[in-house]
Amino acid sequence: MRTIIFIVCMLICLLAITEWTIFGLLTLAGLIGLIENIKWLKWIVYRLSAPIDILIFVATIIATASLGVTITASLTIASIGFTFGYRPWIQAQRAKQIAKNKQYKHRL
Repeated sequence: MRTIIFIVCMLICLLAITEWTIFGLLTLAGLIGLIENIKWLKWIVYRLSAPIDILIFVATIIATASLGVTITASLTIASIGFTFGYRPWIQAQRAKQIAKNKQYKHRL
């Protein structure tokens, strides 16, 4: 009987974590979609990606206080994805753009 209760509890936890992960990935995908499609927002994020991390962190704290566990967990997943996935890609793209501009100026 204890084994069955343990298995049921583990399944419930697994489903909750899966739900949070899915909502977090959807939130991250929406954030990236907005950033890539709105020119001035893309410019802001390319220049100020660290404050965006802080903004998402503050939103996570506010969600913890008022919106509940699901929103908090999904914002945490989105924040981790932004910090360790999208932000390094942004920095690599910006470095390529700067290198290309330096080559172009050097040729002139």
